[in-house]
Amino acid sequence: MAQRGGPTPQILYGVSMVGPDEAWAAGEEGAIVHYQNGTWAPYPADPTLFTSYYDLQMVSGSEGYAVGDQAIIAWDGTRWSALGSGPDGA
Repeated sequence: MAQRGGPTPQILYGVSMVGPDEAWAAGEEGAIVHYQNGTWAPYPADPTLFTSYYDLQMVSGSEGYAVGDQAIIAWDGTRWSALGSGPDGA
């Protein structure tokens, strides 16, 4: 079934709540979306982090992690940054 509406046309695989009014979700083709104040919004993609993400876990509003095809990324409260890469070094 195709998604209807929403902040991204990409399939989202992982979602993690920060609290009752904040969440993050991640999925295909580097899609990362943020829910806050009742609205989902796409988070601007960093081309160096472009991969499909299959899961994410938010520890708090200033710490979270996502894993994907060739990357592990971390949220520091300001931006997502690469922590590691896949076995082929990509």
